[in-house]
Amino acid sequence: LQIKVFNDPRTVERIKVLDKYLFPVKYSDQHYTNVINNGFHHFNQLAFYNDALVGVVTCRLEHTDVEGELRLYVMTIGVLKPYRRLGIATRLMQQVIDNVANKETKNKITHIALHVQIGQDAALAFYLGFGFADKGVVKDYYTDLEVRDATLLEKVVPQNALVAKKEAK
Repeated sequence: LQIKVFNDPRTVERIKVLDKYLFPVKYSDQHYTNVINNGFHHFNQLAFYNDALVGVVTCRLEHTDVEGELRLYVMTIGVLKPYRRLGIATRLMQQVIDNVANKETKNKITHIALHVQIGQDAALAFYLGFGFADKGVVKDYYTDLEVRDATLLEKVVPQNALVAKKEAK
């Protein structure tokens, strides 16, 4: 298994195909354009098993209510069904958390956030296992799905590299 940074625009078409199999939501071309325009930051990760793309996590940086602070929002994370229960999603999520905590960055990222559709108990347990906190239900979050409500989850992640940089000054 190899986890690689999503840094090649030629990979977008492969991710579009993967997403069709993974998610009930159909993502627009604008979604993929936004991922590309985010500069392929090191939070977007791909999982390859024997050189086959089998998993993906895509994220975006969002402003918070506090000037100069950002949150990392996990837009998608998924693994093809035959490759589930092999720890691939765990490796993808851990890589994202580790990158927030340890990568040199000029951005102050205070936390990671994501939404889980109500009824997706296995997904909810997966994130709670990483220390995400339940911040409550967001009504009608998914406008195109039968089950429209979602749980907002957040995890505070101290940025070790940013703290070390400030202490060195």
